[in-house]
Amino acid sequence: MRSGIGEDHGSRPTTEHELVHRPRLLCRSTELERAMAVARGALQDGVGASVLGLGAAGTGRSRLLAECSDRLQLEGVAIAFVHAVPGDGLDPIAGLGALADAVLTGLPGVGGGDPAAIATLASQRPTWAERFQPTPGRQEFTLVDALHSVLRAAADEGPVAIAIDDLDRFHPDAIANVAGLARSLSDSPVIFLLSATTIGDGEGMSGFARLIGRELPGMVLQIPAFDRQLALALVEWVFPEWEGEAHQRLARRLLAESGDSVFIALQLLEAMRSGLDLSEGRRWPSPERTFDTTIPGVPPLPLLMALRHTFHQLDPIAAKALQLLAAGPEPFPEKEMAGFWFEETTLLAVLDRLERCRWIRSDGRGYQIAARSVRRFLLEDTLTPGQRRRLESALHPA
Repeated sequence: MRSGIGEDHGSRPTTEHELVHRPRLLCRSTELERAMAVARGALQDGVGASVLGLGAAGTGRSRLLAECSDRLQLEGVAIAFVHAVPGDGLDPIAGLGALADAVLTGLPGVGGGDPAAIATLASQRPTWAERFQPTPGRQEFTLVDALHSVLRAAADEGPVAIAIDDLDRFHPDAIANVAGLARSLSDSPVIFLLSATTIGDGEGMSGFARLIGRELPGMVLQIPAFDRQLALALVEWVFPEWEGEAHQRLARRLLAESGDSVFIALQLLEAMRSGLDLSEGRRWPSPERTFDTTIPGVPPLPLLMALRHTFHQLDPIAAKALQLLAAGPEPFPEKEMAGFWFEETTLLAVLDRLERCRWIRSDGRGYQIAARSVRRFLLEDTLTPGQRRRLESALHPA
């Protein structure tokens, strides 16, 4: 199960490592239940549906998307998961290419698609060419039509879900194509699980959002902002031995120092749970230094301290992998990473460990640092200018 925000105040994990790295989905149970009800209802009827979660960065919408995907997978649904990156918005094909790679790695039965569709995908995507021999002269499909063919073939074998995190990063044309796929596959058991920070004013996201619940079965969920209720729930989960007043103080401080980001709040709590002293000898925050009496710095020093603390707890091999990822392309394909990996420990074992600890995330295209603030920290705080220059020169030779 992916880590993130948690669901209730039930039984706690038995170790501090599990406590921080595997919290439940707190204060999002209503949204989770609604999303799962839509997906399960559609699959029970053998048809498709779309669920779009809208929320600001750091509010837990990505974690909610991951939780829905995990639960559906446990119920026998095949999942194709895509994490969009900023560069996807520059090219109308980039997002669809990422989706094609995720479909290949995540869904069985894609080989049952039209041979011309498979030939099109094999001619345009190296991952498909490795599995299916490209056939000259058989590229009769557009990329989106080819995706439609293989998705329908996969759905004929069993229910599938397409999960796209940060869909609003896709090019508007690609978003429109995803909406077209959702519409054309609505008669098949294909669930589209989507997240975005905003629908904007253009016809891409806003047009897609207007379709959901009208022309497309499904719903649009508004993810609440990171508020005091959620901050307090996180604090009580991580520090059950504290008293109520201390819970309240830390919750207020988390709101101040986290910039309304659940991810940053969890970094702070993880560092505190594992021994970082933010108080200069006193319990942090002290009664006279709460959100009501102090204004956080930008970037907040406690966050920097927390990232330094958790980074230096990593073994040197894992730290080196993080630095390589931070300096490389986003996302960084594991096969390309392997060309720069000279350690005895296998690269995939290190990446799996970092993903479990929430430092990185992955999809069909490769791996990326979980948050921009962490990527910036790794480049600017853990590498000297000379190390950074040598690493970037190796990754991007002139």
